[in-house]
Amino acid sequence: MQQGNILIVAGAFMLFFALVFPLVTLVVDTSKPEIGFTYTVPQHGGVYYEITVLTVQCRDVESGIKSVTVTITSGDQQYQYNLEYAGNVTMPDGVWEIWEYQYPDSAINTPGNHSFNIIVLNNADLVNYHGGNYTIYVDLAGEWYINDQLITDSSQTIYSGSSDVRFKFVKTSGLDDSEITCWIEENGVTLLTLTNTEPGVWYGVYTFSPGTHSITLKADDGISSVSFSIIELTIPGAEPTPTPPQPQPLLGMRQLLFIGGVGLIAIGLYLSKRKKQ
Repeated sequence: MQQGNILIVAGAFMLFFALVFPLVTLVVDTSKPEIGFTYTVPQHGGVYYEITVLTVQCRDVESGIKSVTVTITSGDQQYQYNLEYAGNVTMPDGVWEIWEYQYPDSAINTPGNHSFNIIVLNNADLVNYHGGNYTIYVDLAGEWYINDQLITDSSQTIYSGSSDVRFKFVKTSGLDDSEITCWIEENGVTLLTLTNTEPGVWYGVYTFSPGTHSITLKADDGISSVSFSIIELTIPGAEPTPTPPQPQPLLGMRQLLFIGGVGLIAIGLYLSKRKKQ
């Protein structure tokens, strides 16, 4: 057999074995996948009005990302979401993968605090975790009452027939009652912290000294507040401040004119009598 034919036959055998017995690539990966936080939603300590897309920023340069799962606990319910690869993003420290889940259950947007756990698995079956808490926020709103009188303006003056004054705050929207504190201040000093007596209602009574008090009503959830400042509250029984007497003129205008007229007449008569002499 000619040398050329031998080479052809040898090459054919090599191709045959390459197809029948493909080579196996072995990747050794001992590092857990990385989780980034620039694009990840939710984040620990995050405050959101609503979450419409769960997002995880992650990467594994050795073996690649195999799966991303987010578990969210809302109250006594737990929800698990399997995210899908949505593309890459280039950042100063390199390229990251973005995994997403669109429009999760509305329950995870219930106002209040929720917990979450992110699980990222690479192709070497190594796992990285990240978890924490986030808050779905609703603006605090409500109405203040003094002695059952609705407060609508900071310039209001409230008259109380008793030194015992009743305060009430009624929440119309906001976080859970456990997140809200209501109190009364005067000159920056807390006089009274109201008690959450029923759902959405805080109540308290304070005994004031007689006189007029400039007070501040505050309801706060740690993020925003509903407050009225410089409400004038007048309590009966204060001693009126005496009005200093106004100095009275010794002579009025009428008296001065009368005296002046008499004086001029007297002088005139005197001069006339002297001239006749």
